[in-house]
Amino acid sequence: MVHLAIRGEGSMLIGGEQRPYHWGTLQSRIFCENRGVELSGYQEAVSELTGAGGLKDSVLIVDLVHSALAAGAELHDLPFEYTPKKVSFWVDEAAQTTPEEIAKFFQTARDLATTAPGKAKGPKEQK
Repeated sequence: MVHLAIRGEGSMLIGGEQRPYHWGTLQSRIFCENRGVELSGYQEAVSELTGAGGLKDSVLIVDLVHSALAAGAELHDLPFEYTPKKVSFWVDEAAQTTPEEIAKFFQTARDLATTAPGKAKGPKEQK
């Protein structure tokens, strides 16, 4: 059984707009579907993010951002018809122009991951 420790939401300026994102079950499912990974392989796939940069990390970041944005749009009943390819352009742009938005996105994930089960789930909204 896969335990999903990260659940929560926030928003980020990406693709020229402030967009909601959501970490959780739907985000994990979208991520796995996009990568062709079984749900049981989610944790392993995400753990491949090394933080050392490079193309492998960039593609993994795009897949995480895309899946979280798609889940955030679904949560808030917003249309989301953007492919991982489109989101990759947004991530590339954000890395150059607003790197703090990508950092905030992952800080939310870290904050949520360090919150013990049964306790408050961390910030509902990061601005």
